[in-house]
Amino acid sequence: MSPRQIFNVLDCCRTMSRWAAQLQVKNLPSEFDNPFTEDLVGNRPRKDPVPKCLIPVQDRIAITRIMDEWELCQFSRSLVLPLRPDELRRLLISDVDFDDRELSFATRLGGRDFNKNRLPFRVPFPAAIEPILQHCIANRTEGPLLRRRAVVAGRKRPMSDVQTIDDLAAVFCDYQRKAKPGDIQSEQDLKKLLQRMLSDVGGIDDRVQRVTMKSLFQRCEMKPIIRPYDLRGAITTDMERAGISELALRYLTGHAVNDILAEYVAIDPQTEMAKYFQAIELLLVEICQWAVELGIAAD
Repeated sequence: MSPRQIFNVLDCCRTMSRWAAQLQVKNLPSEFDNPFTEDLVGNRPRKDPVPKCLIPVQDRIAITRIMDEWELCQFSRSLVLPLRPDELRRLLISDVDFDDRELSFATRLGGRDFNKNRLPFRVPFPAAIEPILQHCIANRTEGPLLRRRAVVAGRKRPMSDVQTIDDLAAVFCDYQRKAKPGDIQSEQDLKKLLQRMLSDVGGIDDRVQRVTMKSLFQRCEMKPIIRPYDLRGAITTDMERAGISELALRYLTGHAVNDILAEYVAIDPQTEMAKYFQAIELLLVEICQWAVELGIAAD
């Protein structure tokens, strides 16, 4: 656990203890002496303003070279696009726009599936990844874009077959109906139920995603402290160094664009991402060549 996360846990315990000791709550005696003092909790650690890029392009090229067909199909986007792991896991086939070469992230299924801060955004993907996306989709019309190895290989069938977004919504409604009393008490509980449903219809779950990426890091002999989430930071750093504007960078990484400047400046994601794709050309060429060698893309 990182120092910042340790502080978050201790600070949360301090807040809960204070709340529980309030006269109107009375979950703790009013004379309760809160053990989570300033000396114990401390101050929130500040991030290094000049952090080292933990997974530079050359390391992502090395990861590409050891991927098998399934790994390249499921995780090549993690090496290129600045997306949160859960956003990638929840991608559906209908979220892929091949005409504009974009991935769409938005609130779906009547608001029960949503991104952080409920922010809709679209992220362009490079031409090198298009054949890989096509291979991932195969002949399917809907469902999770990323699928477990056994499902892709045909060794295991999903619990439900979904052909349209309406099919997916119907399956999810059935999951809600069958949920035990008390299982769904918040919107986050609904989101967790959705992720379980996507896993049951063949999608990758958090454990598979995390274990696979860590395995790739280990096989490349990378430092054990490196986490899959560090890819997001490395890619965002490369995007900033490629000259992407701050406003576009916030939008493309799924952060709030509530600056007054956003009222007057139109963001052009395609043009901005083109700068970044040019900067990581060696990585994109490697992904494209490896996809050809694995039989995923045509030469």
